[in-house]
Amino acid sequence: MGESAATSAPVASGRVPLLGHGIQMLHHPLPFLQRQRDRGEVVKIFLGTRPAYVINSPELIHRVLVADADRFDRGRLFQKASALVGHGLATSDGPFHLRQRRIMQPAFGRLQVRTYATDMNAEVRRLVDSPGNLVRSSMSPRTWVSWRFLSPRPLSSVPRLANKPSRKCIAGCR
Repeated sequence: MGESAATSAPVASGRVPLLGHGIQMLHHPLPFLQRQRDRGEVVKIFLGTRPAYVINSPELIHRVLVADADRFDRGRLFQKASALVGHGLATSDGPFHLRQRRIMQPAFGRLQVRTYATDMNAEVRRLVDSPGNLVRSSMSPRTWVSWRFLSPRPLSSVPRLANKPSRKCIAGCR
C-alpha cells in the first residue's frame, strides 16, 4: 500500500464535522467497520480531524502486519495511548515490538491455545452451572454467557486463567 493508495482511498460515509467518524466508532464500532468492507481494500475514516485507514484485504493486512511491518508505524494515536497504557505489544513499534512479540509467541502455539480453549470452556460451564444465576433462566445460553462476561463485576477465573504458566515456558524459558 503506497502513499497513493492511502490518499486515494474512499472516505467512509457518515463523517461529522470535527468529530469525524468518532461517534460511530464509539457507539457501534463493529457494525461501522463491517460496513467499510464493501467500500474497497482501503477506506479512510476520521477520528476527530485525524485520518485513519481501515484495511479490508487479507493480503494487505498481511503485508502491513507481517511482510512489510518495518515500513509501517502505529501512528500518533498509539504513541499517545502508550503514555496511558504503557509500551506493550499493541502500542510499540520497531525492534522493541519485535522483541516483545518473540517473547509472547510461545504462549500462542497450537497446543497452548488448545489448552486455553479447554480451560475457558470449563470456566464457562462452571459459570453457567453455578447456583444463584437467576438471570440465566430468562436468557438464551449464548446471551447469558455474553452478559456474564461483559458485566462489570470481576470474574474470579480471569486471574487464574491469565496467570496459568505455559508448559513450554516451564521447561525452557529460563
